[in-house]
Amino acid sequence: MYIEKLAQELLAEMKARLTGLLVVFGLAPVLAGCGSDFLSLVHHVHWTEPVELPGGDVEVSRESTFSVSRAFGEKTGMLIQTSSRLSISAGETAIPAIDVGPLFPMLLRQDESTREWILVAGTNDCNTWLRNGEPKPACWGFRLHDSEWFRADIPQALMGLKPNLLVDIRTDDRGKLGRREVERRKTSQSNDQSIPNALREVMAYDPLKKNCGHATGSIGEMDLKQFRKL
Repeated sequence: MYIEKLAQELLAEMKARLTGLLVVFGLAPVLAGCGSDFLSLVHHVHWTEPVELPGGDVEVSRESTFSVSRAFGEKTGMLIQTSSRLSISAGETAIPAIDVGPLFPMLLRQDESTREWILVAGTNDCNTWLRNGEPKPACWGFRLHDSEWFRADIPQALMGLKPNLLVDIRTDDRGKLGRREVERRKTSQSNDQSIPNALREVMAYDPLKKNCGHATGSIGEMDLKQFRKL
């Protein structure tokens, strides 16, 4: 018992000293909210992908900036995005890019009547859901109106659709993702059980409510304040 306790104390001291050094020298973000979780260095990945639409394909450029939250000493972890940027190439029309912060862009569509672009984004992270209004269903809608992206309701017709954007972003992704790899992941992601349900379909029910609880009071959409509501 004594040796086990001593080993735990030594491990805790090493953890504290390592964290202090990383923070002092700015080499890594600090401990996450949970005392036993660490955030890794910030990583960046970018790629292009064709997106299938009812009216024909478009080309989309994507960028993701993220850290990895993991328990001390563990190799696996959870991807925590801080920036998720998407820009659309559609002929000669200039379309403003959109950055949905910690959310995962899932589905891109054009409104059949107005021809306005609609983006649906989701998350599998309770903290992100709680910080951003606890939407039911657990996804967020955005609409490009008069050359500006707004927060907007998700059309009912989109409920139940599978993502047409890449959601299979991995903790070891770095730099540029190759085209073949992007297409391979998109082909399998909707049936990949390792990807959370909340990211495999625009769901009409709330897959996070049961496990995430509720925020104390109304805090609004903390990570989406740059978007006006339509």
